[in-house]
Amino acid sequence: MDETTTTLTDDLYVAVRRYLASLDESRHLPQARIAALLRIGNLDGEPAAAIRAAIERGALYGAGLRDLVGRHALGGNELALFIMRDVLAWPVADAARVCGTDARTARKRIAAARSRVGLAADAARATVGQWLVTELIAPPTRALQLQLFQHSMMSGDRVPPGESKEIS
Repeated sequence: MDETTTTLTDDLYVAVRRYLASLDESRHLPQARIAALLRIGNLDGEPAAAIRAAIERGALYGAGLRDLVGRHALGGNELALFIMRDVLAWPVADAARVCGTDARTARKRIAAARSRVGLAADAARATVGQWLVTELIAPPTRALQLQLFQHSMMSGDRVPPGESKEIS
């Protein structure tokens, strides 16, 4: 490997490492913002505690909660049940118990929440999982990719996608 190839490889490695390190920063929110989102989403008590615990252990990102409350306008038991069932994969009966409702009502609220976010009320787990990845996890990733790409383009030695540059 010559010096140009080595430099390009090293630069790419550094950019990828920086990108991966910044993912956590973009997905986590301060505790005060999480508390505010839970208040806006009309959640308190055991459902709010379950969601806080999920955020603390990394099962749900604060940015995902922000999107569900803000962009998708979920709130109350709809929000709690959607997170517990579809994000955290709790059994419906357990999620219903935490929210103080019965399983039949919980299923109806989960179906309503799914419809609100653009999923079919009876969406398969794989479909819900794909939605979670593309809507709650990937948007910060895409934004960071764009930011890193723009930063690397400003340095003047990178080639935009679709173009080629020969490495000598």
